[in-house]
Amino acid sequence: VYAHAAAAELRMSRVQALLNRIVEYADDPNTIKTCCGVLSILSRSEDKKTEIANAGLAVILHAMNTHMANEDLLEAACDLLWTLAFNNKPVKASISTHGGIATLLRCVDVHRLNPALLRSALGTLSNLSQLVDNQQHIGAGLPVVMAAMQLHVRNVDLLAFALDTLTSIIIGHERNCRVVYELGLVDFLLDVLKDRNQHARPAVVKSTCHTLAILCELPGVGKGIADAHGIAAIIAAMSAAPLPTDVERIVTVLLFRISKDPVVMPQMIHDGVVVVLFRVLANQRANSKCSETLLATCHILCLLTQFASSHAVDLSPHLPPSVCDGDLLLRLATENASPPLALSIFRAHLSRNPVPLPALVNVSTMESMLTLASFHSNPQEMLQLGLQVLVNLRRSMIAAQPLRSPDKSLAALLLAIRTFPDDVHLLDQVFCVVTSYCLSNTITTHPRTVFGFLGAAMRFLSRFSSAAGWTPQCMVEACRFLLHLMGSKDGLDSVVSCGGVSILSQFNRDVMANDAMPPPELEKLLHAMSLRLHTPFGGSEANEGEGNQPPEQQPPDENEIDDEDEEDVMDEDDDEENSDIDVSAIYVDVRTSMRAALVQSDHADAQLVYQSTRPGGDAAVASAVPDAYPYAVGFPDPSRHATPPLTFDSEFDSGNLLRAVQIADTEYDLILRPDLHTQGYTQWFYFAVANTEPDVAYTFHIVNLHKPDSLFRTGLQPVVYSVQDATCRAVGWTHAGSNVCYFANPYKQPSPVPRPCTDQLTFFTLSFTLTFPHAHDTTLVAHSYPYTMHDHRWHLARPALRCPDVVRQSVLCTTLGQQACDLLTITDFGHGHVDGRRPVVVLTARVHPGEPQASWIMRGVLDFLVSDAPDAKLLRRLFVFKVVPMLNPDGVMYGNNRCGLAGCDLNRQWKAPRGAVHPTIAAAKSVMQTLPVVFYCDIHGHSRKKNVFMYGCDSRKHANPIARTFPTLLSNHWIGRQFVSLDACNFQVHRESTARVVVGKDMGIANSFTLEASFCGADFGVLAARHFNLGHFEDIGLALGQTLAEYAVPDGMNRRTIYECLQTDDCHDLHEYIESTYNQQLADDQLGAIMPLHMTTLVLSERNGSFGRLPRKAAKAKKKKKVVPSPLPSVAVVVAKQLPSPSVALAKKPSAKLSSKKVSSNCVGSKSSSTPPPLALKKALSLPSPKIQDTRLKHHPTPS
Repeated sequence: VYAHAAAAELRMSRVQALLNRIVEYADDPNTIKTCCGVLSILSRSEDKKTEIANAGLAVILHAMNTHMANEDLLEAACDLLWTLAFNNKPVKASISTHGGIATLLRCVDVHRLNPALLRSALGTLSNLSQLVDNQQHIGAGLPVVMAAMQLHVRNVDLLAFALDTLTSIIIGHERNCRVVYELGLVDFLLDVLKDRNQHARPAVVKSTCHTLAILCELPGVGKGIADAHGIAAIIAAMSAAPLPTDVERIVTVLLFRISKDPVVMPQMIHDGVVVVLFRVLANQRANSKCSETLLATCHILCLLTQFASSHAVDLSPHLPPSVCDGDLLLRLATENASPPLALSIFRAHLSRNPVPLPALVNVSTMESMLTLASFHSNPQEMLQLGLQVLVNLRRSMIAAQPLRSPDKSLAALLLAIRTFPDDVHLLDQVFCVVTSYCLSNTITTHPRTVFGFLGAAMRFLSRFSSAAGWTPQCMVEACRFLLHLMGSKDGLDSVVSCGGVSILSQFNRDVMANDAMPPPELEKLLHAMSLRLHTPFGGSEANEGEGNQPPEQQPPDENEIDDEDEEDVMDEDDDEENSDIDVSAIYVDVRTSMRAALVQSDHADAQLVYQSTRPGGDAAVASAVPDAYPYAVGFPDPSRHATPPLTFDSEFDSGNLLRAVQIADTEYDLILRPDLHTQGYTQWFYFAVANTEPDVAYTFHIVNLHKPDSLFRTGLQPVVYSVQDATCRAVGWTHAGSNVCYFANPYKQPSPVPRPCTDQLTFFTLSFTLTFPHAHDTTLVAHSYPYTMHDHRWHLARPALRCPDVVRQSVLCTTLGQQACDLLTITDFGHGHVDGRRPVVVLTARVHPGEPQASWIMRGVLDFLVSDAPDAKLLRRLFVFKVVPMLNPDGVMYGNNRCGLAGCDLNRQWKAPRGAVHPTIAAAKSVMQTLPVVFYCDIHGHSRKKNVFMYGCDSRKHANPIARTFPTLLSNHWIGRQFVSLDACNFQVHRESTARVVVGKDMGIANSFTLEASFCGADFGVLAARHFNLGHFEDIGLALGQTLAEYAVPDGMNRRTIYECLQTDDCHDLHEYIESTYNQQLADDQLGAIMPLHMTTLVLSERNGSFGRLPRKAAKAKKKKKVVPSPLPSVAVVVAKQLPSPSVALAKKPSAKLSSKKVSSNCVGSKSSSTPPPLALKKALSLPSPKIQDTRLKHHPTPS
């Protein structure tokens, strides 16, 4: 028997014999351990490995589960499984199928304190996790793996091995990444990095950073690392000792993945990432280069510098010259053959830092970049990057640093200006470099190289008159270069031979004819060149009697700064009228001295507390023009101030706060966002503030305002809205604020054209103090009562504006921001033909988003026009009203002050609007050109004058008497007389491209007006020294509507008959009756008769569009012939007996009983509305006639 068994054993394979022995000696752990060891040796052969996997996996795993307490057996079995699974996908899948993953996780859990067994089990799991299905199964045991790993923090080798295993389990598997993140793996890894004892272990640093880099693929992990001070820990690990190349690669990749989240940029800069990255670059150049490390490092530098440039963050404190050297970047770009890498290194240059960085960006940097461009595979992009550095070089740096390779550099610059002949800033900067080189004492270049720029300078000057956007300031350096050349005989001859005399003469005439004032330096240069050429550029008359003195400098144009509207050019009377006492003057000196001290300290205590990145809360919208900040600011530091900072927000409808900076415990600098795609027009402000302490005075300084004057100097206060007061006490917007002052500050305004420091305009500051009564409250602060797109849509959704018999809503056009520009058509749709037969009245508002009072006035007009008031019914029967309540929806939505998304003032585009750029203006003008318009009014707000006033259109030769009629009626209206100042009205035309002027002059509409309402209040009557409130603005709209009715049917006509006609369903031609009555008044020689509104178009057509005086001879000729008004049919009187007496509507206040019982068939004013009727509608339904009210006002003045 024994011999037979021995013979059978010899016939079977050795693998099978070992497996049989494991089965036979299932209760002997030592025998099983020995067999597993022998099988591990045999499994090095692929055929044996397959045989063991096919026949023995179940046997081995059964033995492991049976002897789970024997650590030696389990270690040998894990090593066997590890060897079997190595580089063999079928075996990996088979182990998982036989339950091997569960057995291995059980080993880890039971023997977590045994380092050797734990290493073998983790190594097997790491090998198995290379299959995606196995990753899913192993993910269920991640808590077990993490718990075992955390017990061996001091075991450096095992910790690094465990982290590598964990990385292999989670890489590419989002679910497993989320599991370990929720288990607190990030905090554990950061604690490992913060342990100084681990910094000397590159393997631990590498494994830890590799795991963190995998986790950074999850959203928000990078920010979590920054919030936990992980960036500082990473930098400390990199700085503790030189790292091997592979470890350095892993760490830079980790930093790169963290930097993908823009929120962490401030923390990265503050923690010193830039210095560490430059050290990495230096190490890469000194040792073997790793392209992945270089790419990641340069990409991080690009992101950091781009963030700092766009947010005006000064990087100079974080860039020590001893470490951060620009030559290092250039040498790396030169030595590296990869074009993408070289471009990435180039983009890492910091050419737009608020403070000069001479170690990084200098003339030598520019020279090297231009030289490398000629040898690169993508010379165009390389050249553009080099020229970008050149354009941003400071003039002082150009003058102080000579060219190192003049021949190559000047040749490259000459090629650059020939390649980009329209870039005026590049041309100006190139001539500055050439002139500085010519004036230096180390000229080694051949004269032909310098004279090559002569032709370029002549072409530059000759194109001044035809090029758009070029200003005289940009020509100074070219003229200085030419004047230097004229200092030698050869240079003077060259200038003359190339036609320099005629070119310079024409250039001088073009400069003097330019709208922009030429700088004094340019005038001196032109005068000096004229002396050297013996040619007076300005002609004999210009220089007669002046000797050799340069022309005098003219005073700057006071109207150079664009103002409120086309009507803001004030004459002497306006100056006298607006000579209000500056009530804020007592605070200006204190604020100015405080600001000077702050600037002197370089804003050392200032810290950023709010930065907006989404205009109007829309992440898809971003300005094409970089935001300009008055000064650079540091990052938040809780230790700087004793009190916690306020929280701000403006990412909502019409909000526009860009940045908030805490400069003291209770003082904040506020920076407004310019109009989108511009660098200016900052005046409107609207933001929210919270985290305030009750009864603490907070001072706010808005430091980047553009206008040199404001009503804040004469008593205007901001408006505030407390959410808690609105909820608990029904208190809405109120004026508030103390110590209000408005003054110039030392910060320079950004200019599209470079100017000398002495000519550059400065920003203005609005300073005010607010005290908040409640804790845990949110307060809104604004320039004036906001009227947002949400308010607009809510108002249009009211039942009164949804009645199809009275008003019909349509879309005029779609804006650049894909918003609907609403058009309302209001008329009596139930009587007669509407299209083409009734005259049209056009009303528009809110072309300037920062003038919200225009919308409140428009709301008052609309509420009146759709009401059941007799005057409203009369207007609807006589006219068709085309109303555009929001002419600039994009600007209102995104918190602009004057512009839309086209980056221009839409009220300057009426002359020739383009539908693709100015869709609302083009559509409104197109509609008006097809309609019989008799009246147009554009409603605005005014930030520099008080009262309500209007502007009309006179011709150049004659006054327009028709344009005086409506403002006079409005100023005499019983409501309007409280607001409207007739003396402030103006009828001169200053700008030809505004709505009022284009409609009045080009379309021939005599009644073309702009209505201006002050941000502040009135300076006369019962409202003097008081702010206008929302009720006042709606009353102005009501007065506007009632005055239109008075203009349509002037005094002296029998209104009773007209109102009786309105009560019937029979359609009569009221226009004919009004015309015949007016002609009868003229026949009776009633010289004070007012021409009805609808007849003004006839007068204009007879006078061929001229605004001359009305002919009187025609009226006198008709005196002999008696004109009898055409009577209305008697049926109107019969029907009127069944209705309330019309005289009541004209002379008495309607009774409450009658008003409550009357049920109109029209849906206007229906009780189905869920909102109470506006104030203007209530007044329109219950007001007495204007004459009776006039009598009451004379005897009983309105209380203040």
